[in-house]
Amino acid sequence: MVNRHQNGHDPGTDTRTLAGRAVHGAASSYLVAHLPVPLALVRPFLLHDDAQENDHDGWSRLGAPAEAARYAAVRSLCHAYAPDGNLLDVGCSQGLLHEGLSYGRYVGIDAHEKPLVQARQCADDRTSFLRADADRYEPAAPLDAVIFNEVLYYLPRPVRTVQRLARRLAPRGVLIVSMYRAWATTRIMRQISALFPVVENRPVTGPSGLAWTVTVFRPG
Repeated sequence: MVNRHQNGHDPGTDTRTLAGRAVHGAASSYLVAHLPVPLALVRPFLLHDDAQENDHDGWSRLGAPAEAARYAAVRSLCHAYAPDGNLLDVGCSQGLLHEGLSYGRYVGIDAHEKPLVQARQCADDRTSFLRADADRYEPAAPLDAVIFNEVLYYLPRPVRTVQRLARRLAPRGVLIVSMYRAWATTRIMRQISALFPVVENRPVTGPSGLAWTVTVFRPG
């Protein structure tokens, strides 16, 4: 797992973007989580931040201790519901999630090429990292788990994307969705919960009041 930028910058203190600043301050984190701001209004800022993070290797900060509990929860649920399965990691970025996973086949997809260059250092005959659009990617075989790890709020039609990929699941396949706890993301979770049965909800709290919910859905 990457803990520092190659230039020596500590990802745990990266505050060049709105997202970076928000997750490093308790007060701003509280405001981001509780203000009733529609996702359509916030998404342009999120996409701008995402581009900045990718251009400047900012997503390396996800390897910092502040994010460790969330990654541990997502990996634990993958092991519980899709042991040694065929996994699709949507929005995989630099491939941090795949480290420590047990799987038969893992494919990570991301819309940005730059983080995938680093991720592909871990590629092998069971592990692939592809540049792909979540709304166009077609898996080669039925999936045991589709993982949406803090990516849905970047997508233009998040619920529709979840529905599309849910149709690519094997009969006992699951969706594993992690989202930062905020007003807009709670709405997305409610919409998905209205479509698919929830088999587990795991709240996760990190340093400085960071809070996520990791939810497992079983559409079948």
